[in-house]
Amino acid sequence: KERGLSPKTRLDIHRIFKLALKHAVRMRLITFNPADNVKAPRIVRASIDTLTVEQSADLLEAVRNKPLYWPVLLALATGMRRGEIVALRWKNVDFDNKTIRVVESVEQTKAGTRFKSPKTNRTRAILLPEYAVEELRRHKELQTERLARLNIVHTSETLVCARYDGNLLWPSSLTHEFMKLYKKRPDLPRIRFHDLRHSHA
Repeated sequence: KERGLSPKTRLDIHRIFKLALKHAVRMRLITFNPADNVKAPRIVRASIDTLTVEQSADLLEAVRNKPLYWPVLLALATGMRRGEIVALRWKNVDFDNKTIRVVESVEQTKAGTRFKSPKTNRTRAILLPEYAVEELRRHKELQTERLARLNIVHTSETLVCARYDGNLLWPSSLTHEFMKLYKKRPDLPRIRFHDLRHSHA
């Protein structure tokens, strides 16, 4: 690669070689593990950009009445990942107990998209703040009306953050729309969509 390999990729390669050579020692193919004498590459963590409460409120106001509002709201209110947000279905939103169950995520590759288990392979429940509960109630009503106009029945399987016709919103499309926001609002702090998760934390 012209730009070289990332520190994480170099560390992964080091670990694989070290493990393979350790296995070779165990099988008596070599007498010692030469990887033991090679220092593991260090990963320097990049600084994390976050929004203040005021900046978060400004961002929500900037995307209000836009399809982007709901994914941004969920990211800030719950800390969910992008793939988890686009995979969320209404059956996993519990208004009575004010919780969301994260049970799947959407992965996008060159081959297309697929639903899979969350990153940690464990489902989890997230408590919703009151303002998010009320906003999601409103969103559900609006989405039901919109889909009805298209002769589409709103069900518990319907995706919470979907395209206008209820179909899957690709993760890359969500990122693209989020970045387009800065062309119209250069006054907003420039962050990645994933940084909304850090802002929640």
